[in-house]
This record gives sequence, C-alpha cells and structure tokens, in this order.
Amino acid sequence: TLSLDRRSFFLFGVRGNDRANLVSITLLEFTLAQLSYVSIVVHEDMTELGTREQTVLTRHADKQYPNLDGFRESGVQDLQRLAGVT
Repeated sequence: TLSLDRRSFFLFGVRGNDRANLVSITLLEFTLAQLSYVSIVVHEDMTELGTREQTVLTRHADKQYPNLDGFRESGVQDLQRLAGVT
C-alpha cells in the first residue's frame, strides 16, 4: 500500500479465478466502506480468467495490466499520473 494525501494505492497481483474473486470482493468492501483509494491490478495472464471474473474486476479496479510485462513497461508512469505527480 502506498499513500498520498490520505488516498491509498493498493496493488494486487492476480493469478487465476480464485485470486480474481478475492480481489473483487476486497475492492467491493473498500467501496462499501467509502474508502478513498486507487486500485491497481496486475494479472499474470488476464486471458486465463473467466468472463465473469474479468468483467467484475474491470468494473471495480481503477487500473489493470493484462500481464506483468505491461506493468513493467508503464506502471511507474501510470502510478505517477494517478497520484498527480510528474
């Protein structure tokens, strides 16, 4: 967890449907608790997830990377942009 101006950034690694469901539940709980947060999900391979899991994560996550290489390519820049830091 990273924090900036009372806003937390949560980075989740997802491999498989079980982990995707757990992350989705966590994000829903954060939302129901009215927390101020930014969620980033890095998939091992997003194409291996079921359609339902992909849909729910897409609805609740602020930013997703379909694989680790995608995060390595632009993760730092995206985090800076989301945090409003350049």
